[in-house]
Amino acid sequence: SSGSGSSSSSSSSSNNSNNNNTIIITIIIIIIITIIIIIIIIIIMTNLLIETIFSEKHF
Repeated sequence: SSGSGSSSSSSSSSNNSNNNNTIIITIIIIIIITIIIIIIIIIIMTNLLIETIFSEKHF
């Protein structure tokens, strides 16, 4: 009975570690997605600024 108990406790601990790993992975993915979105927004804003500056220079 003690052997089966230890095996069940080890399986539960591995499940907890897997849950923690998935939470960490999801947090990392969310951070990467937010960074990519911020970079895209910055690129779009810089493109708009450059277009407005060039249009003002042309005029």
